[in-house]
Amino acid sequence: MKIKKLKLKNFHEFTDFECEFNDQITRLVGINGSGKTTIGLTAIWACLKGISERSKDGQLIGERFRFIGKGRPTSDIELTLIDETMGVEIVVKNHISKATNHMSFKAPDDYPVNQKWLNGLLNVAFISARHFASIDSKQQATLLGIDTSKYDADISNLKAEYTLLNRDYTNFGELVEPEKVEEVKVDKLALELQTLQDIDQKHYDKTEEDWLDSTETTTNLKNDIVQLKADLQEKERLLKTAEIDSEKQFKVLERLENPVDKIAKIQGELKTAGETNKKYNTWKTWDDDSKDKAKAKKLVDANQAKQKVKTKERLDYIKKFNFGFDNMSVGENGELLLNDRPIKEPYYSKGELEIVVAKLFMSKDPELRYRFIDDLQDLDDKNQTKIIDSLLKEGFQILTAEVGDKKVKDNTLLIKECGVVESYDQKKNLI
Repeated sequence: MKIKKLKLKNFHEFTDFECEFNDQITRLVGINGSGKTTIGLTAIWACLKGISERSKDGQLIGERFRFIGKGRPTSDIELTLIDETMGVEIVVKNHISKATNHMSFKAPDDYPVNQKWLNGLLNVAFISARHFASIDSKQQATLLGIDTSKYDADISNLKAEYTLLNRDYTNFGELVEPEKVEEVKVDKLALELQTLQDIDQKHYDKTEEDWLDSTETTTNLKNDIVQLKADLQEKERLLKTAEIDSEKQFKVLERLENPVDKIAKIQGELKTAGETNKKYNTWKTWDDDSKDKAKAKKLVDANQAKQKVKTKERLDYIKKFNFGFDNMSVGENGELLLNDRPIKEPYYSKGELEIVVAKLFMSKDPELRYRFIDDLQDLDDKNQTKIIDSLLKEGFQILTAEVGDKKVKDNTLLIKECGVVESYDQKKNLI
């Protein structure tokens, strides 16, 4: 779809204006303030969308009454569009007052003209590269349908959590392992000592005496066996019994252990318990801190893993959008970036911006393929040709604005004081 004709009545400084656009390129030439931008951008937007305060989606800015001329309390805009595919003309009229807009349409009965159709028809943010570049980078992404706010909020929360987790982990510092010793159970040893001290020493002495007696008996019996061979069998039996008894008594003695030795051993352990337990407590503190640090590190690693997952989800979401640029991205704050740079001057030249914004506009496959290029004279001839040729190749209708006071090329409208003239030596005329 393209624009065929524009009519303005009492719109801004335009009293009664009419002009037709070439279906490929129309050049508006005039000095600064002659009305070129109003024709190429403002009036078209006002007709299709209406005039409002600053909108949330980066659209044209302006107060309604600013565009109502001085001649009467209302303004009228009429735009004739051509649907080249269906061969149909559609006339859109917008009657603007300080209170409201009243829109009307004229089209074949079977042509689906309504406000929804108009809303999808034109986005002024893409019509002009200068206007698109002036919009906040985050708003640029929104205009392209990219909203990373959910991912950005999740990542921001994870980063805040990481700061706290990493602080806890860092606070442990470098943990140096001390000598590991076993804790001395002082209370247990003291109780055991007391128990041993209460053991009847006489019991130990009696057992020792019994063992000595058994040993002596064994010796005597052996002597008797030598002397009394006649009674050998009986003596041997007695000998065997005595040996068994002696062995039992010795085993009992071994199990009992001399309490004096045991007491001495415990007293030695208690004497060094203070120093040993100091070492043990040092090691235990290190062991506890090491375990806590390992847990903290695990939490930090888990947080970073979540950040990677969420960042990948965000990247996959962005990659779903195809704008014709492999290196298009969205920054941490949701801002649109190309080659990690904002789509603005001075990061890109005017010529580069014209091409980039045009390509973004084409990616949206707009119904109205219309482009307004302001200050075309700022581009050299090579870039002018490159931009215009690429837009025409994609089927765009182009309207350019150039500062000057002479017609220099075909399809030129010379604008003077919000009207069309053949030369600046003549008074303005209407077309």
